[in-house]
Order: sequence, then C-alpha cells, then structure tokens
Amino acid sequence: MTQRRPSRKRSPSKSTTKRARKTRASSALPKLPRRLLQQIGFLSHFFDDAKIGFCVESHENKLLAYNDALAKMLGYSRRELKTFTTQDLTHPDDYEREIEIYRTQIVDKKRNSYRIEKRIKRKDGSYFWASVTASLVRDKKGNVQYGVGIIEDITERKTTEARLSESEERFRIVSEMVSDYAYSYRVNEDSSVEREWTTDAATRITGYSPEELLHQNTWLKAVHPDDVALSTAKLQEVLSGKPVEYELRIITKSGELRWVRDYAFPIWDSKRKHVVQIYGAVADVTEQKRYEERLRESQTFIQRILDVSPHFVSVQELKTASVLFANRACLDFCGLTAEELKNKRLEFFIETLHPDDRAQYANYLEAWREAGDEFIFESEARVKNAQGEYRWLQIRDTVFKRDSEGNVELILRMGVDVTERKEAETRVAQSEARFRQLFELAPIGVGIVEYGGKFLEANPALCKFFGYSREELLAMNVADVSHPDDMPSNLQAYHDLSQGERDYVVFNKRYKTKDGREVVGELHLRLFDKPEGKPPRFIGQLIDITDYQRAKRQLEESERRFRLLVQNSSDITAIVNAQGKITYISPSVESGLGFPPESLIGRDVFIGVHPDDMPKCRAALAALISEASELRLEYRRRNKQGEWRAFEVVLNRQLDEPTIRSIIVNARDITERKQIERQLLQSQKMEAIGTLAGGMAHDFNNIMASILVATQLVKQNPEHERTRERMEMIERAVKRGKGIVEQLLYFSREKSLEMKRVDCALVVEQVIEMIAHSFPKSIAIEHHLQARHMILGDVDQLYQVFLNIAINARDAMPNGGTLAFQSETCYDEVTNAQLIAIHITDTGTGISDEVMKRMFEPFFTTKEVGKGTGLGLAIVHGVMKAHKGRIEVKTKLGEGTTFSFFFPVAP
Repeated sequence: MTQRRPSRKRSPSKSTTKRARKTRASSALPKLPRRLLQQIGFLSHFFDDAKIGFCVESHENKLLAYNDALAKMLGYSRRELKTFTTQDLTHPDDYEREIEIYRTQIVDKKRNSYRIEKRIKRKDGSYFWASVTASLVRDKKGNVQYGVGIIEDITERKTTEARLSESEERFRIVSEMVSDYAYSYRVNEDSSVEREWTTDAATRITGYSPEELLHQNTWLKAVHPDDVALSTAKLQEVLSGKPVEYELRIITKSGELRWVRDYAFPIWDSKRKHVVQIYGAVADVTEQKRYEERLRESQTFIQRILDVSPHFVSVQELKTASVLFANRACLDFCGLTAEELKNKRLEFFIETLHPDDRAQYANYLEAWREAGDEFIFESEARVKNAQGEYRWLQIRDTVFKRDSEGNVELILRMGVDVTERKEAETRVAQSEARFRQLFELAPIGVGIVEYGGKFLEANPALCKFFGYSREELLAMNVADVSHPDDMPSNLQAYHDLSQGERDYVVFNKRYKTKDGREVVGELHLRLFDKPEGKPPRFIGQLIDITDYQRAKRQLEESERRFRLLVQNSSDITAIVNAQGKITYISPSVESGLGFPPESLIGRDVFIGVHPDDMPKCRAALAALISEASELRLEYRRRNKQGEWRAFEVVLNRQLDEPTIRSIIVNARDITERKQIERQLLQSQKMEAIGTLAGGMAHDFNNIMASILVATQLVKQNPEHERTRERMEMIERAVKRGKGIVEQLLYFSREKSLEMKRVDCALVVEQVIEMIAHSFPKSIAIEHHLQARHMILGDVDQLYQVFLNIAINARDAMPNGGTLAFQSETCYDEVTNAQLIAIHITDTGTGISDEVMKRMFEPFFTTKEVGKGTGLGLAIVHGVMKAHKGRIEVKTKLGEGTTFSFFFPVAP
C-alpha cells in the first residue's frame, strides 16, 4: 500500500477559525475522540520528521513510503529517490555482505529483521556510513505485508533540530458539515408509534422523501438487517422513558450503505404514566466512520513501524510526567505494559537511573519551563532495565507540544542503547593506555615514522639505542642515523608496505649512534595507518643485534667443533625441519644402519620405522612442533640388511632458535640392551612362580576353609532352608580357586583373555557377596552400584582385580572401618569418550609417597614374608592395560585410599 504524505495546511485566520467554530457548534455531529487524534498525530509526525531515515517497501521491493530525513541524508529529491534500488545506493564492497546477512538471518534463521552497518552513496558521489535496521511486517497469518528500513547516519552522528508541529495540524482532515434531520413520533395508548413529521434534510441522508418516511415500514426497510434488532431494542428503551443515542447502518433508497447516529428523546406524560411523544434527530456519520477507520489504519501502520525500531520512542506529559505513548522497545526495556507505564511519575524514572547519573536531571523540570522551540535536552546515562541491569542510553528530549499559553506540554523522547559503544570506548581507552605503557616501557626500540623516514614518535629504548634525546630524534630523519648502503632497502620496504604488496618486513640494518659507533639492528617494520591526504606512517621495532652478530660468529666456530664431535660419535645425530625432513645426519648412520648419509638427506626422518611404532613417532613429532620442548621415545627401525633394530631417541625442539630453526634428533641403538632386559624379565617371572606358591598358599587356605565350613554346615542340617545358598557359596569358592590358578597362567602368558560383554556392576556384586562371608565384622561394607554398566572384559580377571583391591583394603584396616564400592558413567574430555568408573574406597591407613611410586612393580610388597607375593597390584595393572583401561589412586595417610578403575563402554 503506497503511503501518501498528508498535505501541509496553512494556519487558518482568526475570522476563519471563528466561523469554523460557529459552524461546528451549530452542528449535531460529535467530535472525534481527541486522544485518538493526538496519538495518531504524533506517530505520523515522528515518521515524517524523525532525525533518522525511514522507508517502507512492499514485498515486491516497490517503495511505499519514506521520510524527508532519508531524502535529505542522500541529497536526492523525493522523485529522484524513487528511481534507485538498494544496490544502486550501496557500496559494492558492502552489497554482497548484505545479501549474505539477509540469507542467513531472514531466509535460513527465519527471523523478521536484521541490522547492518554499510556505506551508502549520496547524490554527490560521496559515501557515508549508516546503521541500517531492516524488518519485515507480517499479518496474523505470517504473510509479509511490507518491509521497514531505519537508516541512521553514523558518520558524524549529526543531530538535526526540527520543530514538531501540533499533531492535530499535521493530520487534520477537513470535511464538510452535514446537516441533520429531525423527526417526531406520536405514541398511542397501546404503545404503538406513528411518525408525525420529518424534516426535508432526511431526503439528503436516506434518499426517501419525508412522506415516504412517515410510514414505519419504510424506515424499517431502510435499516440494515443486522441492525434491526438494535433499533427495535432502542425504541423500547425510549418507550420506557429513557433517552437514547446510538449508531446504526441504513441502506439508502439508491442502495448505498451509510452510518447514522440516532438521538431519541421521550416526552413523558406524568398523568397518563407513559410516553406520549418522541422527538429525535438523525446525523449522517458515514464520513466520520470512514475517517476513524483511516485513522486506525494509520495508527496501526505507524505503530508497527515504531515497534520494529530498536530505539526507544516515547511521548511524556511534562506536568504529570506520565507517559502517553511508548513503542515496543521502550516497553520491553522497562518490563511494563503501556497502561502500567502511564501511571509512573518522574520519580520512577529518576530511580531507574544510576546514582552517579542522576545529577544531570536535578533541574530537569525547571529547564523545560523556560525551554524555547529549539531546545534539546541530551544526555547519556545508565538506566536499569527490567532484568535489573544497567544499560547506557543516549537520550534526546525535544519539545513536542505546547499548551494554549505557550508552555511545554508534551516532550518527545528518543533513546538509543549505546552500551556496546560505551564498552568499546572503554576498551579502546584501556587499550590505548596499555599501548602507551607498553610503548614507553618496551625493552626494545619502538618508533613511528612517515613515508620518507621522518621520525614522528620514539620510545625511551629507541632513544637509548641511538644515544639521542626524544626531542633530538624527532627532529631527524631515518637517513641521518642509517648507513648509506642500507637506505635503498629501507625505502623499498616503505614502498612495498604502503602499496599492500607486503604486510610485514624484517631485515638487518647498520646504524650510526650519536657517539659515532656503528651498531647493527634487526628492524621489524609494518604499516601503521594511511591518513587521508597525508603520507603513510609506519611503526618499527628495532632490536640491537650487535652483540648477537658477534656471538653468531663465535657460535659458528663452536658448531664447527661440535660437528667434528658428532661425526665421530657412535650415536646417530640428525637435524630435521618442521616438515619432518632430514637436513643433516651424522656419518655414524652408515655404521649403525648401513645407509650412506647423503642418501637420507631430504627424506622423512621416520623412514624404515616399524609400522606398529609409526603412530607414536608421528604423534611425538606433532607434539614437538606445536608445544613440547623435548621428547623421548623408543622405536624399532629396519637396517639396510633388513634386520629390526631398537633405538632410544631424544628429540629436542630448536624451531625458535634463529640460527637453527630445526629439531635435533639423537638416536642410540639399544637392541642388545632390550634383548638382555627381556631375558631378565622372563627370568624374574620364572623366579616369581616359586615365590608366588608360598604367597598363594594363604589364599588357597582361605578358599578351602570357606568350602570346609560351608560343607560342615550342610552336613549338620542338610534340610535347612539356606542349604542351597551355602552350596552355591561352595561352588563360587571352587571357581575362585580355579581363577587363582588362571591368574598364575595369565602372569606367565600361558593363558589368553576371554573378552566378552560384561556388566561391571554385577562382577563387583559377586566380589561383595564373597567378602561379606569372610571379612571381619568390624569392616562395614557399603555399595552404590548402577546396573547395565557394560564393558568388554574377562569376568575372572575383573573379579580378581576387584578382589585384590578389596583384600588390600581389608589389610589396611586392621582395627575395622568402612569399605565402599561405587559405579558410575563419566565422560573423558581427553579421548572424547564415555567411560565406566568403579570406585573402591577404604578408611584405612593410606599409602605413603614412597610406596605409591613402586606399588605397581612386580614382586614389590609391604607385607611380611609369607603374607604376600607382591604380584597383586602388578597383575591388576596388567589386567587394566589388557582391558584398555586405566587406574587412578587417591590416598591420604591416616584417612584412607580410593582406587578408581576406568573402562571404555562396550559398543
């Protein structure tokens, strides 16, 4: 729907006003509600004379309405503006970005609005930055009616002043006065009525002649069918002696539908106790009804525009401080309805201000009492919103209406949430302060120069480097302190940086100090800014490398000696770049692996590594490149004869060392040592079997004792109801004995694991059931287990793990205590996987730091001879490794220990 701008009418003369008043006074036509006219007036007035640009487009991109502020902002006339599209006015670099924002916000995310800051082209060809808020207005069914754009010039945040005219003058619609017609009814004794007379004006309203209207059927025929019941009911009210006034629709003789207002006044006969006469008048209010409808449509139109605005708009009565109007953004900020906001007074708004910002409103009312038409009250204050948080608002109050005596009556207030801007300003100020502090305190020389080399700024370190004061240096040029042979490269760097060919330049230069010395500096140079109309400026960091250059020469000599040492070492030394390629390898590689050194240059450092060891080698290299400084690992590598050799490798990160920028690899052949270790380990295991026999005797005695006791109980009372339970206990004890034997086989690698889906919690319950009959009564057993904790595991091995820990917990509580079992599901952030956790906690003596370091070593035990083999925790550790799990131990001397077992969830 195209919006038509109301025409501006001249103020009527006094004589004309008097005639109009006289004419209105003589008319029976009532006035429209003043509040409705006022509200529609100032909403439309805001749209046309707002300081920010508004425009309305149909969903077909046709321009429906726009305000003068937008035309003025762009420099075009209203007729010229209609010929442009959004693409014509938008900077090419910003148009595609706006299309992308529209696609993501409106199309993909189904939102009704988006905001963008972009450059808009004026008529003179220049661009200005604008904040554009685009919104869609939909009907109740969700169909798009039109789009609303709010454009605010944010280049200089210019404020404009415009006096707001009276809303009644802006939207006053002049209509011709319509004459009423009068009528009279005679009321008979039986309460029937007969029309006595009707004025000639009835013909102009109804189309029927006065003679035709004398017949009651004619009037009923003229009344709209839907209003017949209303007219009949109102007639009965009049006949009861009550005056009535109501509106109804009539159909004229020509078939036209018109609205009329009927006034009926009864004449009551006190003697006869009934109405004897009815006098009335009928006014044509068709145009008034149409006007009211247009006003409601206009109000809805402008209300929607203001409600989609992100800024706060309100109209406040100065005398009472009540709010007559507030848009949706304002209501949402306050957390109040429109009616609730109307009842608030000035004190309420003052209380919402931050205490530190209230002083600027101390003389607020007094200022408005003497305010001229051009008066504007501007402020920035922190205001508390509905959520109780303070937000920075930029507030602008202007005169909206004066009373008949010229006093300010209504105030138009506009507010913009500038919290982000204020916070950004604070961050910028803090950043500038930090930059200044870093600039002044930097241990290296920092300076700002313009194109050509003139010094614009220099920190103390730079002044110290050259030996000049800051004032002396700012009066000089870079050429004054540079070696002549190095200036061409300096000027070339200025050119490349200013043209955007390079972002950053680093090179070494020779300089002359004030005392005549020649020094060498490493110059880091980048573009600082390019102010319009001025030469580009550059910021440089100058590091004194005079001593470094001297040390470099000494280092080269040292490297020469080191190279001689490396070349004659039996270890293999290599230098590797960040891509893992060999740049140097010592001659010992030929005696160690059989390959000539030159054949490996440029090849991958891990070439020939055993496939099973390759993943950890790659992971170690990646870790070293990213953050680690030194790593050690072992891997197997094939020599030229095809044999696998074991190497112990140390990788040292020197990527940040300017003279090296590589990784140093030192590899030592440990094949013979690994073979000896395996032989020693197997020997220790065989020796452990003999030692284990004595330690396991105690466990077998306990198992056999439980079997013996249970058997005796069965013999004493074979018919007892617990016979089955005791027999099952015998069976479990026998199976546990079998499990202990299998434990020995597992330790000596004679038996493989039988992995299957196992409910961890059920295994723990079996352990609890076992120890409940054998542990001392002084030990209380608690459990908090959840069912369906499924993992892949060997039931017997898991049983032995939990039983070993429980037995150790028993031994740690000689005087009694509490043994608790708990299961849970947890998430491992390192591996991004779900885990099953079993926690076994005792309140015993705890574990010392010395024991913690060795407790998983085979044959290490703190128990007396004959009471432990030292294999319990070693086997536990091996079982957990075979189940791809891990163990965590938390302990405190005198307070107890918690063993936590973590297993991957079964697929």
